[in-house]
Amino acid sequence: LAQVVSRPSGAMAKTDAGKAGTESKGPKKKKQSQDEGWFSPRLLALVVVILAGAAVYFSPPDGPADATAGTAKAPGQEEEIKFSIEEAFHKFEQSVKEMQSLNQAIDAALETQDLEVSQEYIALVRAYADDGEKILQELSQTKDEPKLRKMLVRALKRKAQWDKKMEQASKESDKKYEEAAGDFIVDVSEAEFATVAQENRRVLVYFYAPWCAHCKSFSSQWGLASKAMHGSDMLKLVRVDGDQAAELLEKHGVEAFPTIMLFSRGAQAARYDGDATAQAMLKWVQEQFEQSYSVVGEEELNIVFEHLPTEKKKIHVAVLRTTDPEDVLIYQDVALFFPGKVLFLHVEEEGKQELGMWRGNGDKVGSRKGPLQVKELREWITARMGEQELDDLDSDPPPPPSE
Repeated sequence: LAQVVSRPSGAMAKTDAGKAGTESKGPKKKKQSQDEGWFSPRLLALVVVILAGAAVYFSPPDGPADATAGTAKAPGQEEEIKFSIEEAFHKFEQSVKEMQSLNQAIDAALETQDLEVSQEYIALVRAYADDGEKILQELSQTKDEPKLRKMLVRALKRKAQWDKKMEQASKESDKKYEEAAGDFIVDVSEAEFATVAQENRRVLVYFYAPWCAHCKSFSSQWGLASKAMHGSDMLKLVRVDGDQAAELLEKHGVEAFPTIMLFSRGAQAARYDGDATAQAMLKWVQEQFEQSYSVVGEEELNIVFEHLPTEKKKIHVAVLRTTDPEDVLIYQDVALFFPGKVLFLHVEEEGKQELGMWRGNGDKVGSRKGPLQVKELREWITARMGEQELDDLDSDPPPPPSE
């Protein structure tokens, strides 16, 4: 699964928009930390559809030339013919092995849930894997070179036939899946937006316009992402019609469609500017969660401070010592607002509610005790990132890392 997820293909390939937020609004007159496992099991269905969407995993052979380099051995060409046979065999072998891996992945997925993949496609994968293995065994047992060459030609032709059938089946499967995924898209009006953003920890928002061509191309991908994350308590996906939300667009600086934004605790945290595919978008969201917050032990914490970058890097380090679950959730969500600027570390220490902050050169700039609040914490961290130091050391600071 991991090997194939990275392949852009089928319904998961780039849309003609290429990147999110590339079309203008048009004429004005038209107007296991807490986050571990945030991908729900339903995302597995999305992954398998990515596999199903692969038009052709392996390009059809250019022709029998690589296995039949001439009908007779010309002087000095023995090694070239031998290499061509080995290359053709390796090509067929690799395709069969990958189909066998895909077959195993489908079997594992079917044990836990229903897959949005056609039975025809699954049958083709199984046939490709089983028949391919038999052909490989026959090829391996054949020592006669002319006979082997002919068998390889037939094998590669068979592979091309499989690929063609799988391409058609994957297209049909993708189409059905995208149509079904559209039912999971949640539309939110401008009046409802503030409530939705406040009631959910993290919200991924898709601003679009009905007349936007890029949005029409991207809609199926948004549907796939919405279905993958349906029911997750870690991320909610909503769509907003920009033509009906002028004030909201102005407030959040939306100047093009489609625009994708990540909100945390009701406030805008990040803007997506990647490929217009569900796969790339969800991967980006996962990276935002993983890069902003880390749980560390005392030894790891000391290593971090030993290798802090110079002051020129202008990076800060925040260290929270607590096991209070609500404080941890707030700390994680606030971390999303400072990507690449503040390293948010968490030391799980019983009976503590202490937060300290340091500059990249190791100078301490503040500390505090007590429960956390989202807005207050954002303001506190922002103040300590500036040039002006604030003296709020009104309580005992948390124990610093050993020097």
